[in-house]
Amino acid sequence: MVHCYGQKLWLLWPLTETNMEFYRDFFSQIAPPQFTIDCIHWLQGLQIYYIDNKYLVFVLPPNYLHTVITIEAFAHAGINFLDPAHFSEFSRIIKWFLNWAKNCSHYRHTANDSLTFTRQVLIEGVAH
Repeated sequence: MVHCYGQKLWLLWPLTETNMEFYRDFFSQIAPPQFTIDCIHWLQGLQIYYIDNKYLVFVLPPNYLHTVITIEAFAHAGINFLDPAHFSEFSRIIKWFLNWAKNCSHYRHTANDSLTFTRQVLIEGVAH
């Protein structure tokens, strides 16, 4: 991530098994109003980063759940990359994602909707 200016508070959580179990019901959904508060209370491993009006470049760890609270106007940019050192973690997350897609009717989706969404995400991810 490249933070250009503005004040932001980043909240990050690793994708532990417990965090994925909590998050699965909200995956690809519009978050409910209290979702960030629920995440703070229920997800494991919260990391908080405050950035205050300075140019900063940092790596957002792969496959982290995150939310950003903006305090004032800001500008940032990001790029995706796959480091071979993280391939096993990437593979674990893809397996979770595909399992989620297979069981999607539990999450108020049709199998076709979720598999189409999965295909789009994977194609876009490979293209980058």
